[in-house]
Amino acid sequence: MVELEIEKYSGNEEPFVPGSGTSVEFELEEEIPGGSPEETGEKYIEFELEPKEETVFNAWLYKFKAIDAVSGEQINAKIIIDGYYSGSWTPANFYLEPSSTYNFRLTKYGYDDAEVTINTPALP
Repeated sequence: MVELEIEKYSGNEEPFVPGSGTSVEFELEEEIPGGSPEETGEKYIEFELEPKEETVFNAWLYKFKAIDAVSGEQINAKIIIDGYYSGSWTPANFYLEPSSTYNFRLTKYGYDDAEVTINTPALP
């Protein structure tokens, strides 16, 4: 069983919206093999970003939980969005663009998959 809680999001922090091309920054947990860039000869590309005016982003916040149908206990399930692994497990929150359609599938070994199609409404 999938439980959803929905609320409108309006804020200054840009939400990560699946399929929006929003970039995500990752941090490496290990050093670069062979040592520092100076030692390996690897080069970095540097970008300078200019600040811009504050933007307000509006989206729908969907909160996902997976519940074991027999015990009623909350479990962790992998979240697939439109056929692609989202990188998240339940419980999780997703900011979804208004007036869009998403197919969410929750999967966990030993359980049947749960699937829901969400048609987000337009913002008021």
